Amino acid sequence: MFKKPLGNLKTSAPLRSSDRRKLKQRIVEVYKLTPEEGDALVPDGILSVKFITHVESPGVHRILIPRVASTEYRCG
Repeated sequence: MFKKPLGNLKTSAPLRSSDRRKLKQRIVEVYKLTPEEGDALVPDGILSVKFITHVESPGVHRILIPRVASTEYRCG
């Protein structure tokens, strides 16, 4: 009923490539997508964060931080 804060939040770490492949495979199978669509939905660079809820239930949250293309500016 009421939202409670997470009890124990670990630092973020890059998602292992084997876990990324498993996640992509599950998404492709469940939603009947092509492998290319799966690659678009599960790109490289995903971070995972482990946590424990207030009722001592463990979990993993996956985060994708978008990369901003750098632009070079020159004066004069």
